[in-house]
Amino acid sequence: MTRYIAKAAQGHGNAANMMNHLHEMFDAETRSAKVKLINAFKDLKKNLGELVKDYILKVISCLNEAELHVAEIDAKTQISLIVHSLNLSFS
Repeated sequence: MTRYIAKAAQGHGNAANMMNHLHEMFDAETRSAKVKLINAFKDLKKNLGELVKDYILKVISCLNEAELHVAEIDAKTQISLIVHSLNLSFS
């Protein structure tokens, strides 16, 4: 067990109790990760001259990262995020 996990597990007793309290143990990290993802989406803009394929791969990477951190973003919202992040040449 790494020191990080051992520190987070202190005071939670046995493994079953730790499993029931995982959200409490790692909540701060999850919240921090969500804030970073939100900021990444805010900063995500397609640059002039950038290939659409490369840009969409960056967007997909951000969406995958969001799903890893239990963010549920429905399909309509995902499309809206992508459309609003494109530059004006797509309007």
